[in-house]
Amino acid sequence: MNTNKLKSTLHYLLGNLYGKSIKWRLDGSANLWVQGVQTTINDLDIATDEKGYKYFKSCFEKHPFKYGYNQKISSHTIVGQYKEVELEINCYDG
Repeated sequence: MNTNKLKSTLHYLLGNLYGKSIKWRLDGSANLWVQGVQTTINDLDIATDEKGYKYFKSCFEKHPFKYGYNQKISSHTIVGQYKEVELEINCYDG
């Protein structure tokens, strides 16, 4: 994955989250990469709660994202691309 596009997407996300009371975490290979681990990144995986899910949904409403429920992982999902970076945002059932 192009690291400049990845960084740009992370800056967009962080910029929108600044000052907001949203619980979220970066999961998967992108989390390892941010911590300095040499790894291949295929997408950005984000986990959040219901409030965060609604917030992320509003952030990407102008983009062709898919919204649904993944029964395999018991999660409401937002999946799509932003600046050619695949995003998967999950709100797991508690």
